[in-house]
Amino acid sequence: MTNEYYQKAVAHHRANELRLAVKFYRKNCESNPNHFETLFLLGTCFIQLNDATQAILFLKQALNQRKNDQHTLMNLGVAYRKMKDFDSATQYFKESLKINPTNSDIHNNLGATYEDQGMHLQSIEAFSQALTYDPSNETFKINRARALIAYKNFTKALKDLKQIPAQSPHYSQAQYEIFNVLFMQENVAEATKLGESLLIAKHDQLDDISIIKKLIACALMHSQTDKAQFYLKRLNVDDPDYKFYQAMIYQKSSRNEEAIKIYQELIRSGYKNASLYQNLGYEFSRLNQHKLAQNYYTEAINIDKDNIEARINLGISQLCYSNFIEGWENMLFTHKKSGAYSKLNDLLPLWDGKNNTSKVLIYFDQGVGDQIFYSQLLTRIINYKNRFTIMTDKRLITIYKKILPDNFAFLAIDQQTFIGDDFDCLCSGIGLGKLFITSSNDLINLNKLKLKTRKPIIQSNKTTGISWFSQNQVFGLEKSLSLDALFQNLSISRKNFKNLQYGDFSKELIEASKKYNINIDGVKSDNMNNLDQLMDAIANCHQVITIDNTTAHLAGAMGVKTILLLTSNHQCHSWYWSLTDKHSHSLWYPSIEIRQAKHGQPLDQVLQTFQ
Repeated sequence: MTNEYYQKAVAHHRANELRLAVKFYRKNCESNPNHFETLFLLGTCFIQLNDATQAILFLKQALNQRKNDQHTLMNLGVAYRKMKDFDSATQYFKESLKINPTNSDIHNNLGATYEDQGMHLQSIEAFSQALTYDPSNETFKINRARALIAYKNFTKALKDLKQIPAQSPHYSQAQYEIFNVLFMQENVAEATKLGESLLIAKHDQLDDISIIKKLIACALMHSQTDKAQFYLKRLNVDDPDYKFYQAMIYQKSSRNEEAIKIYQELIRSGYKNASLYQNLGYEFSRLNQHKLAQNYYTEAINIDKDNIEARINLGISQLCYSNFIEGWENMLFTHKKSGAYSKLNDLLPLWDGKNNTSKVLIYFDQGVGDQIFYSQLLTRIINYKNRFTIMTDKRLITIYKKILPDNFAFLAIDQQTFIGDDFDCLCSGIGLGKLFITSSNDLINLNKLKLKTRKPIIQSNKTTGISWFSQNQVFGLEKSLSLDALFQNLSISRKNFKNLQYGDFSKELIEASKKYNINIDGVKSDNMNNLDQLMDAIANCHQVITIDNTTAHLAGAMGVKTILLLTSNHQCHSWYWSLTDKHSHSLWYPSIEIRQAKHGQPLDQVLQTFQ
């Protein structure tokens, strides 16, 4: 009867009739309790039934019959992984590999176990070993790609995924992972295109709901609220995230009170989402309720310690309140959004600020204005013995070469080569802040790095320099003025102006000069592509009127008298503009007087008080 029960069990097992298979395996065990194959297959059956406890019971009995059976050891690892006992799972996988180190399935399972624990580097290595012994296995390629994505190594992940041919049964899954990469890179156009094609194809193995939610997020990144609402209609109203996305759409549509109301209702209902708290923090920062905003940012981080936006925004808020120690620490997370950082050897240690002979790479990886701002901290290290290399915007290199000593070398931030073992340690601009600015007194007493021009300064004609537009993709419009609004609200006591704006505004400038009967020099200047030229223009202005942009930083770093126009929304401008004394002059750039709009006041109205 043993063979009969065993044969029936195997037949049912092959037919995926798992409950019947278990029944006959058990019957066979009653008459032959030490039959290895029965014990092994019964344990395997329970793995398939997601009953890890029973699986382990029978697999251990099988192991007693064959101490070093690689498949039994592997399946025990699988069972323990299902129980989330990762240490035991890892142990059994490694024991199995001792017997057969070339078994690709074991390496793959070990990689999955590491990935469960967030051990991305170990999982990548294990999946790579699996591919060494089975290089054409597409499942292994996708698994490694997922681990690489989690490790933010998008280039190598895409290389794996793009090897999956269109005729492969794994193609749709590979495309889905490519879609995830594009989404994480905030490549909105390509992510949207691919996501929509995946929805149209209706692949059964894909998570359509996840795609729809990411498409909503993509639309919101570009403030395409109508498009986001269109995608939202494809979600069931009972979906737990439906109200959350509706609130985000309201928020992007400037229906802020409605958004806040829904967010708070969701919190009361027990809804846990780090982005919800991050968004609420943003709203209360916008309302200048920074302490409340900090509480929400902190809660977002408690839910998701890797929420970069919450970390950065919390850091900004803390710096606004002169909480430099915690603020810098949170701001350091900006490197994870940096295109420059991806080219660096992230295994190099961070510079500790010591004056020695180490080779230090200092990288400025934000906008040009912020790069100028953080470069002022270089005054703290000018006399150090270290060999410094500054990685910065190529347009700034000629400027820095004139004012920094010979122990400073330079690299263009847009270079495509990987920077690896040429340095002993790394330091970002924010890292310099962490090292040298621990209180407002450090900021006030800091000797500034004064930018120098190429040409002699001539300020005899009382020329006023003007810059009114920001190209920032997120806040640019809210930070900006129209040229017409600038002159309409400016009490013009002088007739001579100089164009300090980057971008081609020649048509608008010519029209304004005629309309307001004024002289505007430099109408066709290409200011942003030649910062040396822009500095020469700024230097020969009696004063500068500008919004928060690169022109403001250049003028401030040169010591030129400047009126800086700030919107009331603190989210639209950098934290350092908030560090002002009772006279509203910048602590960082003493020559800059800050005129900030009151809450709800249009930016152009600030100009009405200017003489």
